[in-house]
Amino acid sequence: MTRRPPTAPAPAAPQWLSWLGLAARVIVGAVLAFSGAGKAGSPVEEFAAAIEAYDILPQGLVMPAAAILPWAETLAGFALLGGWLTRGSAAAAFGLFAAFITALLSTMARRFELVDCGCFGFGLHLAPSQTVFLDAVLACAAAWIFFNPRTALSLDSWAKEGS
Repeated sequence: MTRRPPTAPAPAAPQWLSWLGLAARVIVGAVLAFSGAGKAGSPVEEFAAAIEAYDILPQGLVMPAAAILPWAETLAGFALLGGWLTRGSAAAAFGLFAAFITALLSTMARRFELVDCGCFGFGLHLAPSQTVFLDAVLACAAAWIFFNPRTALSLDSWAKEGS
């Protein structure tokens, strides 16, 4: 039996990386919380009309999706803002952005003219190409957070230090 020499602990990440993670968390979280809360605070039929315009989901799934998606966005957004379950929240954010990008690219490929993408409720209107770009940048930030979940001022680090 051979003995292996002990391995050195992995070097700590630079402090600036933790603060960059905080900035990414706040930006992605704020966008999701703002857009989700705007839709969650409106009648579900308004967002259902936006979802229906994409002509992707079967009619029976439009209302459930319109009822659930705003709350999923809001929850993921506030979790990222607080740094709570950061890795899972970042994965949820990435999944939401991937779904939004897919839906938008689908309408663009089918040459659908969307009056409103429904992204921010009925208060802020962006062109589909602008929204795809914004969602792609936010999806990249969410992926980065997923692979670098240790960020400054997070509830995760606070809970870990307190245990």
